[in-house]
Amino acid sequence: MSSLRILLSLVVVSLPVSAQRSDTIFAAPLSNVTSAPAYSAPIRNIGQSGHLIWVQLFNNPVCNAPATVDIGLEASFNGTAWSPVGTTITTVPLDINNNLIASATAQGSFPYVRAAVRSLASGCRADIRYSGTVGGQGTVSIEGGAGGGVIFPKYIQPPPSVMQVDYLGSPVGCYNLLNVSNERGRLSKVDMIIDWVDVGMSWGQSLFLDYNVDGAGYVPLLTLINGSGTGPQWSMPIYISTGDSNVTIGDRFSYNTLVDYSQSLIVRICPNPNPTPNVFNVLATFAVYRNVRVD
Repeated sequence: MSSLRILLSLVVVSLPVSAQRSDTIFAAPLSNVTSAPAYSAPIRNIGQSGHLIWVQLFNNPVCNAPATVDIGLEASFNGTAWSPVGTTITTVPLDINNNLIASATAQGSFPYVRAAVRSLASGCRADIRYSGTVGGQGTVSIEGGAGGGVIFPKYIQPPPSVMQVDYLGSPVGCYNLLNVSNERGRLSKVDMIIDWVDVGMSWGQSLFLDYNVDGAGYVPLLTLINGSGTGPQWSMPIYISTGDSNVTIGDRFSYNTLVDYSQSLIVRICPNPNPTPNVFNVLATFAVYRNVRVD
């Protein structure tokens, strides 16, 4: 009887150990966040160098999409002075399943790492989950699988597609910022760096991004620059409008998104309407990031 008791004890003790590999860690650093700033306690350190957080927003009472936020990872070498590391989530869009979800990653070994909600859109509640690995972290899917499980497809992130776009008073049409085929993956982020800008734009003119998934037609993603000074979704400042003195050379804007494709993806920038000389003057460099599925 005593030996049976010992055997059962060993089985019970070993179960939690087998549920998680020794080189990975999963945590729920923040839940039910309704106001900012909010910071988690330091996440348990097992020597991980790859870090990923995914953020899901919920109505509180109404969380409008896309939601403007400032959420990411922060690191510290003494537990007191903290600094942002890795990518930052500035916009949380609706995904293909109508969930408000976005993710951010960071690389590097630090004594202390925490999740940070530096700003949160009004009417939203945030949950943050963390995944860390000793061997480095890739971008993973966070959609639930059949039976309520969580599926983690394997992705790699190629170098971004980089292009300088020239709208310096020339009536030019659309630029393809990214054009890939014979692969499946996910559009994850678009960066824009202002190289030169003249904000004396004509009323009503705009630059906008759209995308085409698997040849199914172009879908608007967001308006980048709006001469009429209205909306929409670019981060800090929200829009570049006529007379906007906050935009300077070197300003960088990021837009995080989740757009899945199974065969091909085109991301382009277009003027609306076409610019006329000496009116619509913008020179900017774009970097389009995608994650390519390899499983």
